[in-house]
Amino acid sequence: PIVVFQNDPNPGIICGEGLVEDYANNDTCYIYSVADLVAFSHSVNSENNYLGKTVELVNNIDIEDNSTYGTLTNTFGDINGNDIETETLDIELTTGEGFIPIGNNTINFQGTFEGNARTISNLYINRPTRQYTGLFGYNNGYIYGLTLVGINIEGNSYTGGITGYNNGDISDIYL
Repeated sequence: PIVVFQNDPNPGIICGEGLVEDYANNDTCYIYSVADLVAFSHSVNSENNYLGKTVELVNNIDIEDNSTYGTLTNTFGDINGNDIETETLDIELTTGEGFIPIGNNTINFQGTFEGNARTISNLYINRPTRQYTGLFGYNNGYIYGLTLVGINIEGNSYTGGITGYNNGDISDIYL
């Protein structure tokens, strides 16, 4: 089936419909764009574990295709570790340290990630000294229905494609 790209109504906001993240009042959150994927990583790494929540991937995302980025309105600092801090999405997620994994051994994902048979392409992570490295650094929830294509991930111990360390459930994943 043909998958039609749905425009991101609020880039960088995955929980709620307004201009401000509303994690506390939403049971389902949506990732439309790279900006949303970065916001999700930032949210988990800021101690939102998503326990009892579902995060759905709405579109196919290609880290090397600017049309899947959206425009980030939140500030997340130096996203890819290239010593450049901007107020917009640090688009070069294919250089420097790349994408920041979603969670680690002390702050981990505990919800449900529903990939909806979508694909994340060209995920780049270059963090050779980091433990718990992958799209998800540490999974303590349920991840399913996702394909990763063209991934390039380097980390220290506990490194993988979908997750560096899995203490939850993973199914229907394609690499």
